[in-house]
Amino acid sequence: MSRVAFVVLGTGRWIGGKHYVANLIAITKTYQRDNLEPVLFCSTEISKEELDYYKKIKGLSIVQSCFLNNWMSKFGLMISIILGRDYFISSLLEKHNIDSIFTNTKYLGWRFPIPVVVWIPDLQHRFLTNLFTKVAILKRDIGFRMQIFVASKVMLSSHDAKTHCEKFYRSSIGKTVSVPFAVSSPEPKTITRARESLKHYSLPDSFFFIPNQFWRHKNHLLVLDALVELRDNGLKVNVVFTGECHDHRNLEYYNEFCQVLALYDLQDQVNVLGKVPYADVLSLMISCEALINPSLFEGWSTTVEEAKAYGVRIVLSDLDVHYEQLGSEGTYFDKTDPNSLANALTTILNTELDGVEERQKRVFINNDKKVREFSRRFASIIHSSVRDNTSK
Repeated sequence: MSRVAFVVLGTGRWIGGKHYVANLIAITKTYQRDNLEPVLFCSTEISKEELDYYKKIKGLSIVQSCFLNNWMSKFGLMISIILGRDYFISSLLEKHNIDSIFTNTKYLGWRFPIPVVVWIPDLQHRFLTNLFTKVAILKRDIGFRMQIFVASKVMLSSHDAKTHCEKFYRSSIGKTVSVPFAVSSPEPKTITRARESLKHYSLPDSFFFIPNQFWRHKNHLLVLDALVELRDNGLKVNVVFTGECHDHRNLEYYNEFCQVLALYDLQDQVNVLGKVPYADVLSLMISCEALINPSLFEGWSTTVEEAKAYGVRIVLSDLDVHYEQLGSEGTYFDKTDPNSLANALTTILNTELDGVEERQKRVFINNDKKVREFSRRFASIIHSSVRDNTSK
């Protein structure tokens, strides 16, 4: 049995990352309970909301440490660079008998004694350079290079991301592993139950759903353009948006979205709910006509996986990774063309399918196989990292 540390800083900025880590831990505890023992390490500054989210995972050991707090983490980074090891984190993990580490946030030094598996979600800064300052691009590049240098394995969520990583960071070749993730099949819900739980939002009976944070690369404005196209052709389509309304990299983005919404006079067709409980996100998925992901870049979309696990129809931008993730099951559109999205939404509305309950029954069986495979591949990476470190 290997004890694997999941190191998170708990800033709360990246909701998709939080869901990814929690899902991976839960799957590991369910399907690899005889092989791996996950232990979550987080700061004492983590929000109660995020900590409670992790505490929902049955039987999960959680260690809070000031060594992961913001100022101490920066001090540890300086020590890692100068001395080759974050001695504070090293002693903390050794105290808890940790065999391997999984992280996408911490550089621990080239002399760190415990093998590190680094997860790189995507490399959007290399493609969407207009969304990052030159300093931000440089910081991400340096951070990735440092993490790759010390990593035993570099885990990516798609073959697309693996190709990008090996192209831009040649030192990652031989370390990279593509592990497309899957989410556990949630408790089945009927549309009646789902809509009952959403009554307080006063939503229309028919709507499309976009559960993306208001970050510029998520491409929300294209959706508004598509709604105008549809309205001009006599079809009023409703869309519900959820997600954090603050983009720390583009502080004016949400205000810009609201201004365009008012300019187009779409307030009666658009509901912006902001951050909502995760249970409500799932109910919105079940109740919608289809989930839309108009993103300009993805590593492997968490919301798409969640929708797949529930048998929800999905409309996606034409990214290579979206085709890799959903294949022929998705309805695709040109990520730069609102008319293409408008046509895709029209196609969904004109297509009759089985009820969501029937789709759930079919999907749950197949999804369980994907989840088991995800857990098996993750366990294999952890065990490989431990073996390689032992043989040094």
